[in-house]
Amino acid sequence: MPLSTSRYLEATRALAALLVLLAHGSKIIDAPLGPLGDFGAEAVAIFFVISGYVIAMVSNGKSTTCTDYVVARCARVLPVAIIALGFTFAIDSWGHSIAPAFYDGVPFYNPHNPVFSLLLSLTFTSELWGYHIVFGSDEPYWSLVLEVWYYAGWGVLIYARGIWKPALVVFLALVGGPRIVAYFPIWLIGAGCYYLQQKPMFQSVRYGIWTKICIAAVLIAIPVSLKYLCFSWILGMMRFQDPELLVPFLSYFYLIGIAFGAGILLLTPPGPAGSRSLPFARVQPLFAWFAGISFTLYLVHEPALVFVDAVAPHLTTNGLFDFAMLVAAVLMAATIALISERPRRHYRQAILALIAAVKNLVPAGQVRPAVD
Repeated sequence: MPLSTSRYLEATRALAALLVLLAHGSKIIDAPLGPLGDFGAEAVAIFFVISGYVIAMVSNGKSTTCTDYVVARCARVLPVAIIALGFTFAIDSWGHSIAPAFYDGVPFYNPHNPVFSLLLSLTFTSELWGYHIVFGSDEPYWSLVLEVWYYAGWGVLIYARGIWKPALVVFLALVGGPRIVAYFPIWLIGAGCYYLQQKPMFQSVRYGIWTKICIAAVLIAIPVSLKYLCFSWILGMMRFQDPELLVPFLSYFYLIGIAFGAGILLLTPPGPAGSRSLPFARVQPLFAWFAGISFTLYLVHEPALVFVDAVAPHLTTNGLFDFAMLVAAVLMAATIALISERPRRHYRQAILALIAAVKNLVPAGQVRPAVD
């Protein structure tokens, strides 16, 4: 991947994760964040585009076979999902034992049939056909479920052959249901951007820094203006209950995806221009670090914030404490990421070794080196 594209995606992934944290923080612990707490849903759309771009790149490079692709996705998703669900169960149980009335009043908290909801979460079937089944207080898990279905859909498009390709695409769409299908185009925008970026017309684009700033300002201003001037009814990406608003609602989030995709194409040209140092190069290590924990942060921050608000409600009225809790959520995610995200190469090696051992193809110690 061109260096500038990598930096762009790292920075935007970090900023999107921060927007989600601020959005949920402003609602759960009543942190006075103003407009910064209004863009959580838009950040999820950006995550979809980034995911589509990265998966298209990986399937065109490192994951050259279907087995490589499946193993890499499992190594990336399963450790984070399992650890996040385990964390949610532990902290919800602790918090509920201290303040059961508070948890019972949380709108998205689901104490019912925990074994069933855990099973649906682990099999990524909790969002099929409009259902929204939350495990405990981990409500953000829904978007991971959608992403796994998009991984499956992209795998079919890339690796399936003959009549199996359309048959499996139709099968996945029928099983997943309309909501999963409806957001797939946003994810595909990212994949499309990767392939468009390889075209000569985009490789030859050269912009100065002020031109890039102007382009970025326009791409940000358009969706923000629509959100506040025209689409004040947008509450989040789960709003499917008003059929008459469905088309403009989806159009808005498609626009978010298109604007972000345009940023990838117009602000991060590959080739020699893409290798130059960017103005924020000094803070890029911070973006890279934050992006490296964003997956874990996204899945564990809401159960953690609910716990804090349940056991110390009097402290969450203090703005300084609210800020401290958001920082603590980031540090907690960074700690958990040491076992959920950082060792993914080792997880991939373990999966390959298991496959080799089960199939008895090669000795487990001779598995090829892992790739991301």
